[in-house]
Amino acid sequence: MKSIGGGSRRSRRSHTVLPPQSRRESRRLVELVSYRRLVRSVEGAPSNSSTSGAGADRGASRRRLRRLRRRLGGSGPAAHQCQLERYWKRMSRGVFPPYVETGRCSRAQKTCMFGLYECTRRRYALKILRRVPRRCNPLPSLGVNTTYEHVWRFAEYHVTVGCECSRRRRPGRVDFQTTILPATSSPVASGD
Repeated sequence: MKSIGGGSRRSRRSHTVLPPQSRRESRRLVELVSYRRLVRSVEGAPSNSSTSGAGADRGASRRRLRRLRRRLGGSGPAAHQCQLERYWKRMSRGVFPPYVETGRCSRAQKTCMFGLYECTRRRYALKILRRVPRRCNPLPSLGVNTTYEHVWRFAEYHVTVGCECSRRRRPGRVDFQTTILPATSSPVASGD
């Protein structure tokens, strides 16, 4: 029996178009579900198979599993690695080069090596040219008009080139008291 609307149930259903961010998230979720299903199938497979076709099939599923792990990004960065967020910084007027690439350690990741160490920035001293204000040098010329040029000086500017996992800096001084254990007497066996 046909419904009054005239179409099948599927055609009457309205499909909403997801924004690109939601589509990306839903695609990642589908990949994650298929990854988990594949992990369960590989782990649940018998380890000793009598037929060669089953072994080849298991090898193919392991390859698919590796590809999915690579595509999903694995489990994140290694425990000893700190992430660097790079950006271009616009320098003030009178500085050459006008843009310098620098970075900062990820704000989301403050510690590394399971919270025992912290991510600290690794800096590099970059030589830049800074114009000296209100100072000009006259250029030698053969003509009547005098031409002037700006005076530039070298200066150092520190940029962050990486983040490293280093020992935590704790404020204040820590004194460790050594505890001396009393000598324990061992029972002496009597030769009765």
